[in-house]
Amino acid sequence: MLKRVSDQVVTWQTGTVCTPGFAQLAPVPTGRFNIMDRSSNFIWYAGWATPNQTLTVADDGLVRLVHASGFTMWSAGQQVTPPPPVTDLPVPADYDGDGKLDLAVYRPTTGTWYVLTSRSNYAPGSALMWTWGTSGDVPVPADYDGDGRADPTVWRPGTPATWYVRLSSTDYWESGTITHGQTSDVPVPGDYDGDGKADLVDWRPANGTWYGLTASSGFAPGSLWSTPWGGEVPGDVVVPGEYDGDGKMDPTIWRSANGYYYVRPSSTGYVGWITWPLGNSTQGWVPVRVR
Repeated sequence: MLKRVSDQVVTWQTGTVCTPGFAQLAPVPTGRFNIMDRSSNFIWYAGWATPNQTLTVADDGLVRLVHASGFTMWSAGQQVTPPPPVTDLPVPADYDGDGKLDLAVYRPTTGTWYVLTSRSNYAPGSALMWTWGTSGDVPVPADYDGDGRADPTVWRPGTPATWYVRLSSTDYWESGTITHGQTSDVPVPGDYDGDGKADLVDWRPANGTWYGLTASSGFAPGSLWSTPWGGEVPGDVVVPGEYDGDGKMDPTIWRSANGYYYVRPSSTGYVGWITWPLGNSTQGWVPVRVR
């Protein structure tokens, strides 16, 4: 956080700690700034921030480090930048089959999965790790083989899109590759037919249609099903879940335009719908999907 002398508070676009390089502020103010924190009123970071150090924000939006007397480690006019954003993606799921979610992240830069299992009480020494995926892939872990454990899986955009599944039932020695969907789709896997295995499902924003291949058919192309739901209004967010208690996932969207959930219940054969108002996008609310 940067606090202006006038007490106006502004924030970095992508971070809060300064390191050598380049940056901009949003909004772009002018004047002098102190580097502040909650305890000592000044951030002591990497050995160079001192109570005598200020930032000057020029009219062009560049943030330049300016030193008061007695501090010469950096020269006046040095540009600064926030650190790079964290790239890990949270992918919690039950990877060890104990019925509890495990703490897991997927690192897109290396395609590596890191899992701390609930069975081990999240002990780092018992962590699971796989390299599965590459830059541009979307992690979509789920229990595709029905053994009660989530399988590390990535969805690779393309026409067609490709699903790469690493099977926990083989102790991750074997994998499967299935083509389904296209680049513009949003992958939303889950057990839509109630057989205890995750199905390959995509939602296509262009026409608001859900397309699925069932695990019970071995993901055969002939098992393709589709149902239109959502997409009529820009900003619809897909949040499928088991909302009606029949053991099957229900196609669901949250409409940011009005803050309503729209559920297409599987228990009715996708006839009719259920709606609930919850949230308001104008106040920055977003839906939270539980895997």
